Amino acid sequence: MLKKKYDFSLCYLSGYIYVISGRDSSLDIVDTCERYNVERDSWERIASVKKKRYAASTAGLEISQKIYLFGGRADSNNRMLEEIEQYDVVNDCWKIIALRNPNLWSPVEVCAMISISPTKI
Repeated sequence: MLKKKYDFSLCYLSGYIYVISGRDSSLDIVDTCERYNVERDSWERIASVKKKRYAASTAGLEISQKIYLFGGRADSNNRMLEEIEQYDVVNDCWKIIALRNPNLWSPVEVCAMISISPTKI
């Protein structure tokens, strides 16, 4: 990886392994993200997340070329994050997405997430 860190989120999409947010070697929570090109055996930095976090989960949707970042913890007080972020692979940018029904959403941490269809996680 370009930057030594742990407790990051990880997902695979279209030939790349994405390493998202997490903690660095000094225990600071970071917003940095990078991806590994499996074919070229090389790393590159991508846009930083809007809300730095650790112990979050990610999954990518091939059809839309988007990655979704869910939950995790935001600070040393272990505050859970409710915001879900979407990464646009084509435009290299993150945005916080609005939930259709926020009352049905509970923040999560250290959970698994997978794509169950071309359009659903």
